[in-house]
Amino acid sequence: MTELLAVMISGAIGAALRFFVNHKVSQIKETGFPLGTLVVNISGTFGIGLFLGMMANDPALAHLIVPVGVGFFGAYTTFSTWMVQSAGELKARQWKQLAFNLIGSTVVGVGALMLGFALARIVS
Repeated sequence: MTELLAVMISGAIGAALRFFVNHKVSQIKETGFPLGTLVVNISGTFGIGLFLGMMANDPALAHLIVPVGVGFFGAYTTFSTWMVQSAGELKARQWKQLAFNLIGSTVVGVGALMLGFALARIVS
């Protein structure tokens, strides 16, 4: 029950931060491209990579994987939003935007995850 409560609290924080970051990035420049979602997903994958790298260096952090990984980062990143936006681009036949959104997000996301993991391994 304690773990469930920790996931609920950290998930609420992640969801609120996702809304804030997405909103602020979207206010910076209106591009028609879901830049806020991209920023959230890339920063989220970097963050989880950093966290996993820290866990690899300090196994005592393993108890935080559920609240941080599932709760916070699960709520912070936006897979479902990414898919809805991609479906909209598909429907509108915005092929370049769709390709950049799907391929770019995936490739850059994996790169951000690896960078975060490597950085945590070096720093801690």
